[in-house]
Amino acid sequence: MAKKKSCEEMTGNKGEWSEIYVLYKLLADGELYGADVKLQKLATEVMKVLAAHRIDPASYVDYKISKKQVEIKGQTKTVFIPVSEFVRFSSDLLKVIKTENPPIKIKDKELKDFLVKSMVTSVKNIKDKKGKNKSDLDLSVEDSVTGSRHRLGFSIKSKVGASATLFNAAEGSGLRFRIKGNLSTDDLETINKISGAKTKVEELNKRGCELKFDLYKDENFKKNLKMVDGDLVLIIPELIRIYYCNKGKAQIKKLVKDLESYDFLSINDPKRPFYKNKVMNLLTASALGMTATEPWDGSYDASGGFIVVKDDGEILCYHFFKWNEFKEYLFNDTHFDIPSTSDNKSYDFGNIVKDNSGFYIDLNFQIRFN
Repeated sequence: MAKKKSCEEMTGNKGEWSEIYVLYKLLADGELYGADVKLQKLATEVMKVLAAHRIDPASYVDYKISKKQVEIKGQTKTVFIPVSEFVRFSSDLLKVIKTENPPIKIKDKELKDFLVKSMVTSVKNIKDKKGKNKSDLDLSVEDSVTGSRHRLGFSIKSKVGASATLFNAAEGSGLRFRIKGNLSTDDLETINKISGAKTKVEELNKRGCELKFDLYKDENFKKNLKMVDGDLVLIIPELIRIYYCNKGKAQIKKLVKDLESYDFLSINDPKRPFYKNKVMNLLTASALGMTATEPWDGSYDASGGFIVVKDDGEILCYHFFKWNEFKEYLFNDTHFDIPSTSDNKSYDFGNIVKDNSGFYIDLNFQIRFN
């Protein structure tokens, strides 16, 4: 295991601290409810939480709920903590996540002491790149209907304080578009002075120019998309073009509706929503491990389901036996966004460039929850 990190050194963003909140809250409540396609609680779908399991840098840690206390077993010691303390400190941690700006460092002494007491030395569950552990949190659960028990891995996304990112931008997620139309070097210099990539594309539209997809800047991203669905290598550039060329239109479902209206691949069918299904497959793969930068083998990061922390702290789950509801939720609750270039120059994009073939512009994107 890695060197133990003290609570004084522990920092994380809202999403990372939300993973610890989920751990504490589930140990406090002892149950995990399902959600419908609108992220509303399904009172009839509930799993009893028997235990939680984390790979902390300091130790493998098991949290077992037993009546009114939680048995916490690390590699070198075992402690018992009343469930009432998890009720209290999950609430305290939620307040911190809501009010503090990232990177968040815990300042409250009692909460810091509880992190140590509950054997949390990292905001992230350690993941094994070889595939043995890819989930954000493992849970031992009991199905309320069948009584069957399973240990399952879950991915976690938080909507607390800010909209979570489903698909992160990277240098490899960049796409190049050729600019077709009457454009001069003077025009290039004028438009490049405009702030914002989307505003520049809107200006190109005003001047009668069109964007034509040219290439993916990283073959790895292109191959990952092919792993999900071969048509995505054509659909994604068209979605990005529509997004950048239209003011205010960012919702995934609205952009896909545009695709369906003119059917640029000539594949749509009233009885078969091809575009919607292919984009839902992309969203699902992104939610469960596919990125632009790492080669993806088609395997998912979670075996049990997808946990969402709502802004009010309520925790709901899309279990994988409710696969269709999960995909519909992602489709209805996500939008395109333009990543910032201020923190990482590798994301540099949005300027018009002239080469031997004419003018082009590199564009990039990320997908966020609403």
